[in-house]
Amino acid sequence: MASTAQRSVLGRHVVRNAQQYGETRNSFLRQTRTTTSDAAISCVRQCVGAGSGRRGLSTFAAAAGHRRPLLLSAVGLSSRDIKARSDISFRSGSTSFVALDSSRTRRTMATHADPTTQQVRRDSAMSNVEEAYEAVVVGAGPAGITAVGNLLEQGLTKILWVDEYFNGGRVNQYYREVPSNTKVKLFIDYAQALSPFREIVGGAQAQDGSTTATTKASSEDKLRALRQLDQEKGCNLGHAADMCLILTEGLKQHPSITAHLGRISEGSLDPTSQTWTLSLPNSSNTIQTQRLVLCTGSSPLDPPLPFSPPNEIRHINLDDALSPTNLQSLLSPLGPTTVAVIGASHSAVLVLMNLSHIALTSKSDLRIKWFTRHPLRYAEYYDSYIARDNTGLKGEAADWAKRNLEEGKLEKSDVGKVVQKVAYQKGEEESVYREHLRDGKTGFVVQAIGYSRNPIPELKFSNGKEIEEVKFDHDRGCFWYGKEGEKKVLPGVYGAGIAFPQRVVDKKYGHEEFNVGFFKFMKAVKGWVGGWKDGVKVEA
Repeated sequence: MASTAQRSVLGRHVVRNAQQYGETRNSFLRQTRTTTSDAAISCVRQCVGAGSGRRGLSTFAAAAGHRRPLLLSAVGLSSRDIKARSDISFRSGSTSFVALDSSRTRRTMATHADPTTQQVRRDSAMSNVEEAYEAVVVGAGPAGITAVGNLLEQGLTKILWVDEYFNGGRVNQYYREVPSNTKVKLFIDYAQALSPFREIVGGAQAQDGSTTATTKASSEDKLRALRQLDQEKGCNLGHAADMCLILTEGLKQHPSITAHLGRISEGSLDPTSQTWTLSLPNSSNTIQTQRLVLCTGSSPLDPPLPFSPPNEIRHINLDDALSPTNLQSLLSPLGPTTVAVIGASHSAVLVLMNLSHIALTSKSDLRIKWFTRHPLRYAEYYDSYIARDNTGLKGEAADWAKRNLEEGKLEKSDVGKVVQKVAYQKGEEESVYREHLRDGKTGFVVQAIGYSRNPIPELKFSNGKEIEEVKFDHDRGCFWYGKEGEKKVLPGVYGAGIAFPQRVVDKKYGHEEFNVGFFKFMKAVKGWVGGWKDGVKVEA
């Protein structure tokens, strides 16, 4: 159990960062109050302290939940890290501990356009009580960027793009220090996959080698930083996040795009016209569209432990545990500390890497307990495919695990001096945790056990009736509703990204996986966007 002095340090740490966040947020509100609508201002999210931003799944999201794991291969996590589940929601007001909320929120490169101009465009678009758009895209992470680019490629000329931040999503907010699973060249391929993207990044060629220069294209090569890296290796995701920011700012300036800083609270479907009416929070304004694309992302699972130890164990959110900077800031001021890490997927290995490095370099009294239910699994590379492409360890995490965590290696490695492995079987969690977490020494726990979909707008029929039994079609990028045997396509609603990925089958082992990663999003949406434009026509 933490001493009084340690609790005091932690308390000051939270207060200090809460104050920093408050100052930053107040400054932001002062700057935007004169140009941003009240509806947009109301959407500025408060993220201070324990459990912030961990909203529970909506009824629709739960109904749409898929019980197979989703994967995050191209962004430094793996498929087993991501789970779209209907039976787990995030705790509100839990004992979760956030290390450095203020540093998590705005570690971005400089923006590329005049922010005042952007704010005016957002406001002017919302000036009418009812505005019609050819498509509305919710979310501005990698999947949202992909969706907007593909819709422009299809020739749509009036698109509303909605996000609370327009800052590159979780990759830029939380994972800039994470080593990628993806080779650098695939990030470049992603940025050159669409003509609207090529016009933004400049200095680029199409994949077939042809020129992409237009009168609108920039002569500056904005991918220069990526091109200077080893194309056959991974990189810190900060490079990919900067690419996202470049594309975001470019797309926001496109004449066919209206960017709205805020969120959509609900949508109602008129079955006759197949038109959606979308509502903005705290506003009488509504939006009409026949295409609603959800790219709303996912967040780390952090459910209560099945065993409550007598001493208080604080939860470090996975977002913070994946940041060496945040972990160092949290743990360095403390006395002797033990951190429990639960999981054996890619994100768990990255957390073990971060903690072990701190223990072996700057905090010799730090110890780690690693709870795992199965052996480590690795991606297997063949000439024409990759086995366990989404579920296996890759890149820097795989190399480190092979050197330090495998049987016979952990005992001989320096890592073995600070990491204690606790192996157990599924169903034994309560007894194992009870045995190993009640020693009074374990002060923190990190659960690297997957991700769950973020809440989406509430969806209903125009007569107020609930849309029941909604599920995502991972093969077509659309949604179904209704009971088994009575299923119908939900008109005009589509999805993409980590929350709504494409299903694939492992060519070696035959199991289903979900394709998650920058270029995998691009491949999926390119295959789906024709149906988004013309309407998905399939039978249940």
